Amino acid sequence: GAFLFCHLFIMDGMDLSPKEALQQNRDYFSSDYSHLSDAGHYYVYQNILRIVYREIHNQPYPLTPRIGSWGFQYDACVSWYESGSCPLVHSSNVYMDLFDPRGMKYAITTSSAYEEGWIMVHNPFDTEQNVVLSFMASGPPPSIYPKVEVVMDTDISTSGEMQSKVINPVSNYYPYKVHIVVSAKIGVIAAGGEARVIWKPIREKEIEGKQPFRIIALAVVGTHVEEGGVLGATADFTFLE
Repeated sequence: GAFLFCHLFIMDGMDLSPKEALQQNRDYFSSDYSHLSDAGHYYVYQNILRIVYREIHNQPYPLTPRIGSWGFQYDACVSWYESGSCPLVHSSNVYMDLFDPRGMKYAITTSSAYEEGWIMVHNPFDTEQNVVLSFMASGPPPSIYPKVEVVMDTDISTSGEMQSKVINPVSNYYPYKVHIVVSAKIGVIAAGGEARVIWKPIREKEIEGKQPFRIIALAVVGTHVEEGGVLGATADFTFLE
């Protein structure tokens, strides 16, 4: 059998009746008592930090821990979400956009939702790899972004093999407005190969008023990895000031 090692965090007042506990912690919940409020998120954040700091000091963690590969094979990820610096070659109409000045979040994009753009990706490994694209999405539907066709030209010299996928940058998982990072596999790249990743907005009636497609990272991962994580938002509790 498998063993799960974890630390339990219990909110204050859990020794009270459910009614009394909710009354005592009411400021930590939103009006539906199903989701945390801003103060509740901060409360949980603080207690997670306490657990992490306590365990780091109590356990013999190495100063330079061994970091495993993402997906048991080779992996390489380039993200400009927080740095605003993209080392990858791209089309001249693509630029770095500080789309969230408060959170200091960046994406590469075009000036218009109708424009196509492209970016180069290289596989530095001697094995065939999946390519995962990370991009911004919004929800609930309809998205603030247009649907796009993402084409991977994996044989640039001969304009040979083309891989295509339609992406709808929308999230259906939240009943309230969200603006989040989503990742999806867009194709396979040969060992040592390079590809031009082209995104083409799909012209639909509702494209009017849409924002340009925003890309925040590219990853070259193992062939069994279909989606991947990316460096997400940093803790932001300025709303409590």
